[in-house]
Amino acid sequence: MLNALASGRYLPGRSTLHRSDPRTKIVLTLIFALVAVAARSYLTLILMLLMSFGMAQGIGRSLRHSLRGLKPVAYLAVFTAISQLFFGGGPALVESGVLSLLSRDGAERSLMMILRLAVLVNGTSLLTATTPPLTLTAGLQWLMKPLQRLGLPVGEIAMMMSLALRFIPVVAEEAEKLFKEHAACSPQFAGGNLLQRARSCMPLVVPLFTSVVRRGDALAAAMDARCYGACPERTRMHPLRFASADITCVEVMLAFLVILLYTESS
Repeated sequence: MLNALASGRYLPGRSTLHRSDPRTKIVLTLIFALVAVAARSYLTLILMLLMSFGMAQGIGRSLRHSLRGLKPVAYLAVFTAISQLFFGGGPALVESGVLSLLSRDGAERSLMMILRLAVLVNGTSLLTATTPPLTLTAGLQWLMKPLQRLGLPVGEIAMMMSLALRFIPVVAEEAEKLFKEHAACSPQFAGGNLLQRARSCMPLVVPLFTSVVRRGDALAAAMDARCYGACPERTRMHPLRFASADITCVEVMLAFLVILLYTESS
């Protein structure tokens, strides 16, 4: 379970993405995600997927690691693809009994959906893999500053988003620990089909919830002991600054967008 979620965890490094400003990476990630959602060409999505894999290699993440990170969404992708295949409408792929329900349009949409989901997951994971959580919080807070005029607590919202990202691997770690403990006590715990294993995992929900709440309470006590929220404007030891790495990232993204625009129009 931890291996499946490891693609989005921070990986220390000195690549161009690691050295660029979090504000630049957040904006470029949003643009990348919007282009992936708006893409209507298979070639465009394939190029974006190859680019995300190449960037993952550049930050020190292997191809196997990147593919492993797609596991959490694999079941959702397969279920949605099958539903699109049978209920997508349009001419049938095979005119034979039940198989006549297979839709050609549904098959095309299924493939497009799987590619788009893979691009979004692998592309957006590069943001958290190259940005420490506290730096990511600072970038989010800076980008949301205009919302302060509406009276929104921008600092608290950014901190909550950062803590949510940090608690994903924590929950996975606790779940894997509980799973191994129960599997060691009962050899039949990890056996059986998918439905039986799902039923076996139900008793783990309460202890998992209790453990996560305990960690959250300890985190709240630590933040309170350090007087978090005592002053409206918090100072930072390392202020955010744009550098040459940001220019390189913007130039690469602009060049890639030109290529994607050409593939979409052709």
